[in-house]
Amino acid sequence: MQHSSGVEAVSAVHTVVARQLLQTAAPTMSKSDEIYSYFEYLPDRSLAIVALALYLAYAFAIALIMVVKRRQWFMTIVVITALCEAAGYICRLAFLSKPVYGGYVAMQCFLIISPTFLALANYITVVSPCHY
Repeated sequence: MQHSSGVEAVSAVHTVVARQLLQTAAPTMSKSDEIYSYFEYLPDRSLAIVALALYLAYAFAIALIMVVKRRQWFMTIVVITALCEAAGYICRLAFLSKPVYGGYVAMQCFLIISPTFLALANYITVVSPCHY
């Protein structure tokens, strides 16, 4: 009988301690602390805006040249790359406003995977003259 009441006492103590821990849990992280936990630095919003504007301007300029002057359609890959980079910086700006894991993953995918498209454009540029 004593053993049973001892287990109940220990269980009651654990319940009280658990409630106290839940009430005195650490406060949530600030937005800048949460962003720092992903990057190990605080990214500058203004630089992301500048990069976004440059990539959009680059995509527009290449698309315009491609349509108006030279019809080298393999350069579509370069336009797609610039648009993917711009999408990455849009995701970065959204992440800086509201840091969530999904936004971080989308940003990393666009910013890291899209330059491989440039390698494809380079490959097409080098290989296409070899066929003639």
